[in-house]
Amino acid sequence: MSFLKRTKKVSTFSARLETISAPLASGGSVNRQIPPNLEAQLIRSALYLLLLPAVCVIPFALAQRNIERQSTIESRAQLPINSRDTDREATALPTQEFPSAGILWNQYDNPATGPPLGIGSQKFEPAMAAFEDQAADDFILYPLPPNNFYYLTGVRVMGEYSQGGGPAASFNVYIYANAPGHLPGGLIAAILNRPYTGTPPDFMINLITPQGLTAGTYWISVQARQDFNPNGQWFWHNRTVQTNAGAVWQNPGDGYGTGCTSWNRKDACMADQVWPDQVFQIIGFAEGPTPTSTPTPPSSPSPTPTATPTPTPVLCVLSQNFDGVTPPALPPAWTAMNVINPDGVLWQTSNSGSPSPPADSLPNAAWVNDPLSVSDKRLTSPPVTIPILQNAGLMFRHNYAFEDGFDGGVLEISIDGGPFQDAGGFILQGGYNGTISTCCGNPLAGRQAWTGSSGGFITTQLGLPSNHTIALRWRMGSDNGGSGQGWRIDTLQGFCEGPTPTSTPTVTASPTQTATATFTPTTTPTATHSPTATPPATATSTPTAMATATATVTPTVTATATARPSPTPRPASTPRPRPTPAPRP
Repeated sequence: MSFLKRTKKVSTFSARLETISAPLASGGSVNRQIPPNLEAQLIRSALYLLLLPAVCVIPFALAQRNIERQSTIESRAQLPINSRDTDREATALPTQEFPSAGILWNQYDNPATGPPLGIGSQKFEPAMAAFEDQAADDFILYPLPPNNFYYLTGVRVMGEYSQGGGPAASFNVYIYANAPGHLPGGLIAAILNRPYTGTPPDFMINLITPQGLTAGTYWISVQARQDFNPNGQWFWHNRTVQTNAGAVWQNPGDGYGTGCTSWNRKDACMADQVWPDQVFQIIGFAEGPTPTSTPTPPSSPSPTPTATPTPTPVLCVLSQNFDGVTPPALPPAWTAMNVINPDGVLWQTSNSGSPSPPADSLPNAAWVNDPLSVSDKRLTSPPVTIPILQNAGLMFRHNYAFEDGFDGGVLEISIDGGPFQDAGGFILQGGYNGTISTCCGNPLAGRQAWTGSSGGFITTQLGLPSNHTIALRWRMGSDNGGSGQGWRIDTLQGFCEGPTPTSTPTVTASPTQTATATFTPTTTPTATHSPTATPPATATSTPTAMATATATVTPTVTATATARPSPTPRPASTPRPRPTPAPRP
């Protein structure tokens, strides 16, 4: 039965199709033969048939797109650990050859909040030269492992201008050895006209190149280069706590009438200078020498020049203290030669004699004499290869006593095996101090040179050209007249910085200081900045105006003090010895 029903339905449907198609075969009109409702159904069915593929394909395409997008996101989120990005994270920045600069000595605390707030330390214009003064304070660099050295890169000081004064044009920084009596001794370095950053009360002075020092006690002097007219004065802020020896001051021209024309304690120069120290920090780092290739030494070193093969260049750094040999032998690869040889005495190592002291780093130094007759004596270093993109420099200590103006010494440089030429253009500090006379046959006649007496060991520092092999030559010349004690060279410390050398360090001090000082200037500069209102007839200045200084230091200390006015010097030929608030040491 069911089969018959299905058959009937099929034949019924067939019959209907025949009925529909019959008018078409006879050319009749579909519109007339097909009822309106059936026509609508047919059109709708045709549209459904056309839309069916799109309805099926679009979801599939979207699904494929979502799958691809999801797989892409997953691949980005799950990069393998050995990807290039991971590798770059570990090696993106080149390793610096030197560590970052930090605080080597810290006295940036306990600033004075009562008078006198500071002391003058300033280089004026020539018309005010009698009032030029300096303050200095000591610091200690503690012992390091063998063959390690300290390198100073900057000094941070607290200071203020007189009211309406400033800014300073630049700063001079002086480093001295410690002398008997715990006073500044021989000058190690004079770094002049250095730019600075910061505003009162916080000044940062960066050195042009790191200043090498060994462990020991030293003195630092910071001096503002500032014309009194029209910029007034600069004062180095006092510190109420004493560390090591008390700070010192000097006024070589005695413009303030204190009698302190050489270094003396502040309170010995001016009774009102009751605060013992200055506020400052020493910035730098400690570093050992870069390993160097050591040429094979000759079997019996001798100061007499011999024909030896050209030594293998040392890579980047030249360091030598002449202590690894027995005098008079020179270290391997160092050569001595007399081009004019009146006495047979060449450069050699020495541990005694004059000029004194015989060595900077005991026991030996390189030495040559200064004879009565014409001579030309030369000491040549091993060659040094400085790679490209390296920033290299050299510091050495020397002690000389020549016939002043007639005998002297120079430093010469050979680049890539070329002829030696004067190295004065490479010297950054501790340069020549005179010109050799042309009168009497000195082979260095007319040249700038070191001449006279250094008064002990001093420091000379120079920069070296990168991407070259260089050699250095110390050359002593004498004339046919008087003589001297000779020349000693010691403690050569070379350094190289990598492609990204440590430059101007950004120093963040543990204490946070905020100090402001207001000074009312008068017509005469004063050495002591004191906020009292009764000016005595002494070098201790007592300004007539009230000033307020606020200092906040570790943790946060706010101090208020009346600051002594800072004067505007009057053009009188002899300024009053009584200072009102003038530059303070």
